[in-house]
Amino acid sequence: MRNCNYTSYNEIVSFGTITEEKNNPAKSTLNAITGRIATSYIQYLNNFPSLEGKSKSDILKNETSERAALQLCYSSETKSFKFIRGKIFDIQPDELKAFCPYCLLNKPKTLDHYIGQTEFPEYSILQRNLIPCCFDCNNNKGEQWRKDKKRRFIHFYNDTFLTNRFLHGSLIYHRGEIVPRIDFCLMKPAAMSVSDFRIVKFHFKDLHLLQEYNTRANALVSSEIAVITDSYHGGATIDQIIASLTSRANALSADFGINYWSAVMYETLANNNRLIRSL
Repeated sequence: MRNCNYTSYNEIVSFGTITEEKNNPAKSTLNAITGRIATSYIQYLNNFPSLEGKSKSDILKNETSERAALQLCYSSETKSFKFIRGKIFDIQPDELKAFCPYCLLNKPKTLDHYIGQTEFPEYSILQRNLIPCCFDCNNNKGEQWRKDKKRRFIHFYNDTFLTNRFLHGSLIYHRGEIVPRIDFCLMKPAAMSVSDFRIVKFHFKDLHLLQEYNTRANALVSSEIAVITDSYHGGATIDQIIASLTSRANALSADFGINYWSAVMYETLANNNRLIRSL
């Protein structure tokens, strides 16, 4: 896992530009609340942790026209927002153009509102709130970004803890089975705070990532072990095989982050003494 790239556009200016491209009555409605939106944006951009405990939107429930106009800024695109939306995808590194940052399994084809539009419509087109995402993660996450005033998902612009290693794997040998199975787990690193690790655990739980990673990895393990065995019988030494597996793990980690499931899989194969001794 790794952080997304964030657009460099001025968020408040962008809101004003999009507002001016709207037709009345939406344009008048949005112009009337521009100052309030700017205040909301500043809180998100400068004091994001405070939103975790925020009880309600700055746009009240009875302000139905205002809430609808804000949400339509996203669903009914103006020229400027269509450009911004495309730019959010375009500026991502190649790895995150191909794989959703939430799961690193599927292609990101939509934008996730980290803080949902229904609860906080003022953030409907805030670029800092729009994260490239696959349909599966978008559906599984929905609008539940927090529970009991505690965040449940990694924010791929704001969170800085992804350089900590928390995803690990082990090979499990079941009686009667020739090929071992890989089993992923989460472990809190010493340098990571309890609150940050809690977010990671909820993220993995709500998106079913450990199960998904196990499924993907175990579909590959038998063929990878076959390649390792063929290499050994073809003349490669055990040290060369370990070096090759470690090199693949390191290359994937460099591209996708140290918690990328495929990198962890190769590291697990390289470090398993029982597997290496069986060659």
